[in-house]
Parts: sequence; structure tokens; C-alpha cells
Amino acid sequence: MALASTDIANWWDFSDGSGTSVTDQKGSDDISLFNTPGWVTSGPTNISDGVDFNGTDEYGDSGVNYVLGAGAVTVWVNVDASTSGEQVIIGAGNMGGDFDMFISDSQTDLYGRTRFGAADAHVIDTAFAYTTLYCITYTWDSADASQSLFVNGVEVDTNTSSGSIAGTSDTMKVSRRSGSSSKFMDGKVYQVSVANRKITLAEHDEIRNSGNGITYASLFPASSTFVASMQII
Repeated sequence: MALASTDIANWWDFSDGSGTSVTDQKGSDDISLFNTPGWVTSGPTNISDGVDFNGTDEYGDSGVNYVLGAGAVTVWVNVDASTSGEQVIIGAGNMGGDFDMFISDSQTDLYGRTRFGAADAHVIDTAFAYTTLYCITYTWDSADASQSLFVNGVEVDTNTSSGSIAGTSDTMKVSRRSGSSSKFMDGKVYQVSVANRKITLAEHDEIRNSGNGITYASLFPASSTFVASMQII
């Protein structure tokens, strides 16, 4: 199965290059940037622009409250440094109430997390490294409480739990815990996309595009461009 534009809820390419917001290429939910994070051009070939968060107080807020029974979040990210505790790359719903992706308290493992019922459910990459560019997808489906973590074209972990998505009213944040002003990430983000269904490893690879990245307009040209023509006889 290949990704279709209708599978995408939101897609941010971080191609703005400057300013205090990141344009949503699919919808109208721009990410607002807080406390002046800097812009960089050190990402993969086709999506080089990104935002550099300081790990102290800088973050982005999409304003979107996701409660997805099935979904996927994909991030192009480079985490710069270890800190004194957990670093949240992206999250919607406090502590995995909807989903989040974070570096553990031990600063050695990458987690994808969703709260199925009253319990957190995780998938883990124990080979995570700092100052390394990653394309990461965390994907789940509450129909069978399954979840997978894809990292740079490899399924590194899969898990099955039980229960339904807990859901919260907290909006999706980048480089910060969703429901509290804590767990900031020190690193760079170049692209974020959210799908409204569980995706496959092959579909993760579509977004990864052999390590070069791909923009929304390039992956879904028919939905990004409308050409009208009229012939008068």
C-alpha cells in the first residue's frame, strides 16, 4: 500500500526558513514557535531547513488535539546532546495520552509511546545515538493495540498491548512534553507528519526517500497543485 494525501492529517516541512511559525502543508494548523529557536539548513538533501531547539525553553505548538485510534507520527530529527533527563521530541497528550516520542531518562534509548487504557505501551530503540540524523516513525492501531517503531528504514521494535487510546485535551508540542512545560529537547527538527492510520515500513520509506527526505508537494503533487485550463473555440 502506498501513502495517499487522504492518509495525512498534517504535514510540516519546516521550509519557511525563518520566522515564528512553521506552515502546515496539508491543512491550516501552523506550528507556533516559542522563545525564539533558531533556523538551520543542515537537514537531509530535499528538506534541508529546520529549527534548532535549545533544550531549555524553546518549543513549537501545533494547536492540534489529536485523539487518533490509529495513526503515525514521522519526524526527521537530530538530537544534539544528552541532558539530565528525558527529552521529548514530539508529543500529543501528556505522557503518551495520545502519542509521544522521547529520549528516556537514562538518555540511552528512544521510545515511542501511546497510552492504551490506563497503561503506557512502549516500543524502544536501544541503539539511539546523539548528533545523528534520523527519520523516525512511531505508528499504532488501537483496534489490536499494536504499535511499531521504524528508524531509518528499519523496524526496530514492535509490541501489542490492550485497551483503547486514552486521549487528553493537550495539543501536540514539538521539543517539549505536551501537558507540562518540561522535558525540552536539545536538537534540530526538519519535518513532522501525522497520519490518520497505522502505516507500514514501506510507507515510512516513502517519507524517508532513501535518506534524502521528501516534501509534501513532491510526495503528493496532485493534491498540492491545481491546474485549470480553458479552450475557447
